[in-house]
Parts: sequence; C-alpha cells; structure tokens
Amino acid sequence: MKHAGIIAATLLAWACGGAALAGQNYDCKIKAHSSDGFVPSRVLVFFEDDFAAAHVYDDYIHTYRKHAIQAELTQMGPKKYQLSWDLDGVETTRERVMTSNILRIDIGRMRATYTGYVKGYFNYNRGSGKCVIWKKKK
Repeated sequence: MKHAGIIAATLLAWACGGAALAGQNYDCKIKAHSSDGFVPSRVLVFFEDDFAAAHVYDDYIHTYRKHAIQAELTQMGPKKYQLSWDLDGVETTRERVMTSNILRIDIGRMRATYTGYVKGYFNYNRGSGKCVIWKKKK
C-alpha cells in the first residue's frame, strides 16, 4: 500500500506521544516478496529508552488508526527484537479482516523482516528491507 501522504504519516506518528518518541527510533523500508498485498512499504519503530516497550506505525496503521500503536516486544538476542501487533478492520475487496503482523529488526545490522497474516485465511505475506535511525526534525 503506497500512500502519497507517507510524509503525513510520519507527521502523525510524531503525535503519538512523548513516551514513544523518547528512545531510539527506526525507519524501515520494506520490499514485499509477494504480490498479495498487506505488506507495508515502510514501518516506523519507536523504542522507549530502556527498550522495554515499543510502538509501530505503518501505511495500514495510518489508514485505519491514524496514530502509532503499541507492539508486543520480545528481545530475540543482542540488538535483535521481534515486534508483533494486530490490526482489525483492514478492508479487502470482499470484507474487513484482522491482520497479524510481525517485524523482526536487527538494529546491529540495520535490517528488518516482515511477516503478515490475514486471520482466518491460510496465507502469509513477507517482506524485508533496510532500516535507518529516524530522528524527529526540529
């Protein structure tokens, strides 16, 4: 899902609150490895200072929630984290569905992999890409 307003998405992400922006933040550009859709082109990750919590923001969250949402955070190893979140009400051509999303980010290598599932269907959509440290412009 490509939005001409991805910059607007970034600006809205700033509005998610000071706590989510206090720590290290990453901008991950994701390239889809399938043509089924449901892979965001970009995921913004906002870690709190102690890496105990994180919020995420992407094309779909922008469309359906308008603000960053908290992700379940698991440390997988040194500088490696898995973030997972669900997003309900995502429109398809036939119905609204819930997506289950997993982003694995290696902040040492500045790489990310994405896996998304549409609940109730036997499928998954994958993507991967590079991340950069993202700083709020003053």
